[in-house]
Amino acid sequence: MLKVPQYHLDVKTFSVSTAPKRNYYIPRPIDSPFSVEKDSDSLILINGKWDFGFFESFDEIDFGALKDKIDVPSNWQYYSYDYVQYTNHHYPFPYNPPHLPNHNYFGVYQKQVQIDKQDGYRYYISFEGVDSAIYLFVNDDLVGYDQVSHSAKEWDITKYLKQGSNAISAIVPKWCTGSYLEDQDKIRLSGIFRDVYILKRPKNHIQSYRIDYDIDFEKYQAKVNISFEQLVDFEKTINIFYRGQLVYSGVFEKKQASFSLDDIKLWNAEQPELYDIEIITPEEKICDHIGFRQIKIIDGIFTINNTPVKIKGVNRHDSYYDTGYYAPLEYIKKDLELMKQHNINAVRTAHYPPAPEMLYLCDKMGFYVIDEADLECHGVVNIKGRYDKNGFDLIADDPMWSDQILHRVQKLVYRDINRTSVIMWSLGNESGWGRNLVQAAEWVENFDTSRIAHYESLYVAEGKPTNDFKPLEIISKMYPSLEDIKNYLQDSNETRPLILCEFSHSMGNSCGDLKDYFDLFYSEPRLIGGLVWEWNDHSFPINMDFDKPGYGGDWGDVQNDGNFCLDGLVNYKREPSTNLKELKNVICPIDAGLENKKLKIINRYDFTAIDQDYLIKYQIFDNTGKVLKDGKISISRLEPQQVFEVDLDLSEYFEIDNTYLLLEFFKKDFQLGHRQFALGKFKPKPIKPIQAEVNYRNTAKEIIIQGKDFLYVYDKTKAVFSSLTRNKQELIDSMDYNIWRAPIDNDRYVVGKLRQRKLDRAYSQSYDTQIEQKDTLSIISDLVIVADSVNPILKGKVIWAIDGGGNITGRLDISIHNDIEYLPRLGLVMRLSKDFKSCQYFGFGDDSYIDKHNHTYKALYKSDIKDMFVNYHKPQENGAHYDTDYLNILSKQDVISISSDRPFSFNLSYYPRQALENAKHFFELKPQENPVLCVDYMMSGIGSNSCGPELAPQYKLVQKEIEMKINIVFTKKN
Repeated sequence: MLKVPQYHLDVKTFSVSTAPKRNYYIPRPIDSPFSVEKDSDSLILINGKWDFGFFESFDEIDFGALKDKIDVPSNWQYYSYDYVQYTNHHYPFPYNPPHLPNHNYFGVYQKQVQIDKQDGYRYYISFEGVDSAIYLFVNDDLVGYDQVSHSAKEWDITKYLKQGSNAISAIVPKWCTGSYLEDQDKIRLSGIFRDVYILKRPKNHIQSYRIDYDIDFEKYQAKVNISFEQLVDFEKTINIFYRGQLVYSGVFEKKQASFSLDDIKLWNAEQPELYDIEIITPEEKICDHIGFRQIKIIDGIFTINNTPVKIKGVNRHDSYYDTGYYAPLEYIKKDLELMKQHNINAVRTAHYPPAPEMLYLCDKMGFYVIDEADLECHGVVNIKGRYDKNGFDLIADDPMWSDQILHRVQKLVYRDINRTSVIMWSLGNESGWGRNLVQAAEWVENFDTSRIAHYESLYVAEGKPTNDFKPLEIISKMYPSLEDIKNYLQDSNETRPLILCEFSHSMGNSCGDLKDYFDLFYSEPRLIGGLVWEWNDHSFPINMDFDKPGYGGDWGDVQNDGNFCLDGLVNYKREPSTNLKELKNVICPIDAGLENKKLKIINRYDFTAIDQDYLIKYQIFDNTGKVLKDGKISISRLEPQQVFEVDLDLSEYFEIDNTYLLLEFFKKDFQLGHRQFALGKFKPKPIKPIQAEVNYRNTAKEIIIQGKDFLYVYDKTKAVFSSLTRNKQELIDSMDYNIWRAPIDNDRYVVGKLRQRKLDRAYSQSYDTQIEQKDTLSIISDLVIVADSVNPILKGKVIWAIDGGGNITGRLDISIHNDIEYLPRLGLVMRLSKDFKSCQYFGFGDDSYIDKHNHTYKALYKSDIKDMFVNYHKPQENGAHYDTDYLNILSKQDVISISSDRPFSFNLSYYPRQALENAKHFFELKPQENPVLCVDYMMSGIGSNSCGPELAPQYKLVQKEIEMKINIVFTKKN
């Protein structure tokens, strides 16, 4: 039995014998080339295979019983130890602080490390990330204990080391008292998940340093001060380089190094100008870089370098499908490169400090970072078995937790104090507001006046004073409606700027409201901008089958929050979704407007002029795909936030029906985005009836219609065609009315109400049908959409006219019942012959909806039907095509053409909505042989209501009186 204090059970003991807090850097030998990476001869990386044992209690731990091997860094759940769990805002254990459940687990690690121990040097071991805590042993001696999962744990182990082989051992509890402060929305994994290394350092060395500066914007001069903590009264040479050229060198002996730099280049996310810094001591060198920028609130407006800046960002976890919490450098680079390709300029490190390398990359690549402490106590709101925000007070205002909370915030700030990209310190996430958060906010504001303290969870328990949130210079909100934001701006008692640290919840088919938000951000100076939740889907393989990514509940985790972890702009493979493409185009740095028939180009950059590196192409085309005019728009130089009126004569095209202007924006060869404008009015193509004989036979339930080359069967009981046969080939073998869609994740809070009204079980009935025959054969039926046990959903009349060529024109005159708030959709659904394999249409491209179509544009598209399905992890409504003028569906011999008197929406897929609704995962879906066509008068919008405001009324199908027309024309292929 280990005779070791069980620190993980003690709420007041969260760090034992650790080295003092310091900023992150990797020291190097003096003769090393410049680098900020871990390629230093002063660093002994001890990643790799470690001996491992898994124990169900602390008392059972036996260092002599480590029979297995595990990779470090990794999470032990990838080796089938313990279970995987996904929970959002519920604690994964009973809420009974400071106690932990008796069924805690412990992973025990050990590795033999060869050390050539030299006199005159000190040796530090660093664990950059361990969930949830760590007891460190060297050669069987307890060195210390530390927690805060996503912050480095560092010890001076010089006195414990011996020459040659040394046993480095670690006990990692699954839970510690700090777990009450780490209730983040994530898949819960455990273990040593970041790099582990030993630093060999001279006896006299720099422990921590801080780079501060003041900028004189008139002279472009920076007064720099580098301060060193602890006693460092030895010679230090400081060299500053800009793009490889030495611009400053000085020698200092005391704890301060102060000097000036002239003609400085300023840093921002668009132009991330950096200066390399070498701090050389008698026996080692530290390499770093710094950018010069000023963050300031001016008259209620957030500025960088005295320039108003808009945040166009995302929230990001260190989370990967194949490596869990471990974020390899190449993975981080890929994330950031993908963000840059999609015009993203900011990252919030949700909800903890990221791997430290990420911030160096953000400095270099140009991102504004909201750096967040490892703090979330969201589970306190659920401890009564119901959601109660007053629960936040239990931790936020309890002195028992004050030291731990402050410690977490301090570790964040100390580690990343020199990172240029960090513009805000975030105290944590969803932990309420009380004395502990006030204390942390005041410490941050006093310690670092060069940045802004951020915190969103400003809920104060009933009966407690608010403290007016005075330590905070900005206000942050999650998922407000546009109306909420406007109300904030109109509050005469509030002058601070507002940022949305989370908005537009990207879960499944989502982000339908992005353009509305950014239009408001651009129009209101006090709005800083927002960060979409979130960058990536979180997943873990089911039964370690990597072809079957799972979500909450798939791993036997009883307490779980389902697929709420699938809310990323990229999927588990880091493949961009249409949500990300929507964001890219909405925040495109080049914008355009069309006012009074005049075209204007808007530079949405904050610091970058549009010049010869940029290209704007334009096309004017009609809805046949014919290009009427094309060319390039020349702009010699357009300054940031300025507008240029284009000398492009569009007047004649406003007089031509069905014409569109498409603008495409490029930086060099890379497309930044596009904008499109309708010029001429929409005008449907007229359909001239074919004069020929049409016969029919009227039975009790059907009307059999026959012409020269066609045979149709009309179901009088449902007021639709049950079969459409041409040249003895059945092209459509079923048809019905359609008011339901496979629920998207954003329908989760309304789908119960819609199902209660039985919209998902609706079916059509008709009680009376009349036939008229003039130029065409007309079938007139009354129509009612009903469901068992409820009154009719809608009533109306439908007229189907069949001409001599077998072409069909349908007209529906419908009244929707007053108690129906809105319909998910309204239209027809048909099953087509399996011979139809492709289509051609003029409308918006893939996955487009009334409130989500900016990622694509209206044009003539050709596609195989198999490629029109948009694959969401949890199957749901997908692949609609908004604002379509016409659709042609093609087999080898036949064409079915769909049109209307107004643009419509359609889906064409091998997956009927019933299959989508019944499947839990995409890999359960099996395509059917026959494609299914949905033609909708309207599909309600997408929104982001899975964790955002309700779908806006203008995007809902709320009309009560509707007239829908549909033309179905059959032709043979040429």
